[in-house]
Amino acid sequence: MISQQFLAQLGVIQGVFLFISFLSMGWHNKGHIALSALALIISIRLIPAAFLSLPEFFLHTWYLSVFNALIFLFGPLLWIYVINLTGRRLSVKLYKHFIPFTLLILIGFVLRGRIQQVFFSILSSLIYPCIAAYQLGMLIELRRFNKKAKDFVSNPERVDLLWFRMLLIGSTVLLLGNFLTDFAFLVNLNPLWLNYLPFVISNLFLFEIAYLAIRHPESDPEINEASVQTMGDLRYRKNRLDESTELKILENITKYMASNESYRNEELRLSDLACSTGYAGNTISMVLNLHQHENFYHFVNRYRIEDVKKSLSDPERASESILSIAMDSGFRSKSTFNTVFREITGKTPSQYRSGK
Repeated sequence: MISQQFLAQLGVIQGVFLFISFLSMGWHNKGHIALSALALIISIRLIPAAFLSLPEFFLHTWYLSVFNALIFLFGPLLWIYVINLTGRRLSVKLYKHFIPFTLLILIGFVLRGRIQQVFFSILSSLIYPCIAAYQLGMLIELRRFNKKAKDFVSNPERVDLLWFRMLLIGSTVLLLGNFLTDFAFLVNLNPLWLNYLPFVISNLFLFEIAYLAIRHPESDPEINEASVQTMGDLRYRKNRLDESTELKILENITKYMASNESYRNEELRLSDLACSTGYAGNTISMVLNLHQHENFYHFVNRYRIEDVKKSLSDPERASESILSIAMDSGFRSKSTFNTVFREITGKTPSQYRSGK
């Protein structure tokens, strides 16, 4: 059977390798820097189990302070990686997230012996709620990102959020696994499999970090480019045209959508419509929001729903499935189609087709 020490050594080597690999990509990508720091933290926290022969003084002077403080960097680094890939600007205000870690390092070096152990025991009870709070923030950020995507794409499903879900699931598993191990220790439960759990999930999380960096080095550039324009109608104040011009632009883009049936393209984006009509993307977005009170996503899907309604009422297409008609009109998923159809018509597609 593979020993716990071997798993810990594997994690240390893997974490250090990832740390060096990420840094070799350059310092311009703050997301990669955050991932490299996460990998290094996991490695450092695995060192005691990986090298059991370390001198006692090595573990109980500087290392114990660092060991206990580093875990408070886990949440902030996850947060930095997420907001970097969702297009938000990294501001100086982010440094406030590192205050707990800095204070713990300083206090840990001042305190010694039994007082230090008691101090860190008290603080260790706070780490799980702390990381859970950051994960809640990640969920909120996911919803914000989805909402923002609707200003630029007609099918948000086309925006790949697999990396986001993987990171959230992976960090949650890591959190729960360590919590379970700590809880079992407190209540004097010590099954063999539980002894291996922290090392297994740490290695799996490191594998996940490597995958995220390779598979998803950047998020959607078009959405990120205008990420600062998410402050409601006030964002258009400086770009307003006279009302007659704005209404003319609205008339032209609606005519284009109706005549060219570009809404049938499931990949349709705001940039595509801008290129085809000759208007700037932010101008189209402004006109839709101010005069139609809708974003690009709802604008396009209104045309798709009208197209679906015509097809459902066409006797010649009575044998076709509703899903096939929806896909032909530009929808990509059944769930999105059903939701949008009900929002606009107040009925389900089946009810509409049957005339109920």
